[in-house]
Order: sequence, then C-alpha cells, then structure tokens
Amino acid sequence: MSPADSASSGQSQTQTVSGLHEQGVRRVVALLSAARVAKGDAIWSDAWTATDTENSPSSAPPKWLLPASGSGQAAPTLYNAAYWDADWRTTLQSQLSVLSGEGYDGVCLSDCDDFSTSTDPKAASDMASLIVVLANAARAHNKQFIVLVSDAELLPESLGGKQRRDYLSAIDGIVAHDVFYENQGSAAAESQTSSPTLLALSLYRQAKKAIMVTQTTSTPDKVQSFVDSARKNGFLPGEPVPGGSQ
Repeated sequence: MSPADSASSGQSQTQTVSGLHEQGVRRVVALLSAARVAKGDAIWSDAWTATDTENSPSSAPPKWLLPASGSGQAAPTLYNAAYWDADWRTTLQSQLSVLSGEGYDGVCLSDCDDFSTSTDPKAASDMASLIVVLANAARAHNKQFIVLVSDAELLPESLGGKQRRDYLSAIDGIVAHDVFYENQGSAAAESQTSSPTLLALSLYRQAKKAIMVTQTTSTPDKVQSFVDSARKNGFLPGEPVPGGSQ
C-alpha cells in the first residue's frame, strides 16, 4: 500500500498498518519510489517549486530534484529524482526507517526501470547499487524486512556478474506488470508479449526469488488465461486490473 492512502483516510500510518494486521493481513508492504517524488510526499517541500517576486525558487531545492516527470504539465505533481545521488539515497534510507517504525513489514521499490532511459553506461549499476544500499539499511532495523522491486525486469541482465549476484541476493522478489499481454488501451490492441520479458524474469527464478505478476486487461476472457499462464511459469498471479476500452 502507498503511505499516502492512510493519510487520505485521516488515520496515521501506524494505525492503518496495525489495523490491517488485526484483520489478518500477514504482511503489509509500503510502496516507495526509487526515482520519483510527488507533491504531497512526506519529504516534499512546496518551497522547492514556489517562486518569489523575481521568479526564483523561494528555497533552493535539493540537488537530487530533477525536472517534472512528463511534459506539458502546467502544474506538475510528479518529479524525477537523481537515484545516483548520495543525498537521495540518504533521504530514502530515512524514509525506510520511518516505515519500519510504523510497523510495515516491507517495501516495494518502484520506478526501478529509470536506468533504461539513461545514456550513462553506469545507470544500471547505479540503480542496483541504490537498491542494495536500501535493502541493507532496512534490514539493519529489522532483519525480516521484505524488499521487493517493481519495474526491474531487465535490471539483472544489465549488470556484471558480481553486482548481479549482490543485487539478487539483496531482494526478496519482484512485481512484474503486463508480462503475458501488452495492453495498449483497447481489447483489440491486447496481444501476447514477446519472450524477452519472460527470459529476463528467468534470472530472478534461477535466484529463487518470488515473482509476482499483475495484468491490466479490458478483456474478461484473458483473466483466466493470465492466471493459468502465471501459475504455469511458477509466478504468483495478482488481481487483474481493469483498463483500456472495449
């Protein structure tokens, strides 16, 4: 769950997590972006983007804050973060400490595919290094803390031998999206994805990591096909997400 969910309900995150545990939920995992920050996040300051009478930022933003994600937005709410920056790593480590203290059993790091859009040859290495640092920091507070990654299907094959082993050793599993069908906004556009995604996930399977898959679909008859395909490949199928138009 996203920590923002509990804030919108008026409950503290500690109350929300405790309530889920009381309802029988064994593991409550928080969603935390490895490469994005949104307005409204606990670490966000409006002063970073507010301007004074001379149209200058009223407070200098941190060096890790990059331009807004996406283009053409009059009032952007989502910004990129320099995942290779040491201060950004420290910021995320502090966030993990807070989440652990609030009772979360783990974290799912999202936006781990940001390295794939970079021309920096060290991009994949930097992302993997960040994930390993965060996993080690989280388990310094709680040895049983779960660390999952999302959007990271292609990361292991982009790493050298030792760093790949270190990365796979640091995480507990991956959440992969739209593995079997590529959703392009309509039922007619849904088609089976090519094998590279499954081949990439095989590196996680060889490392005996949990692989959870989700599927966005606007075609009801593909739901059972998705579940069957997931189980056939030894994956844990998540609840299909409605999407697109029919």
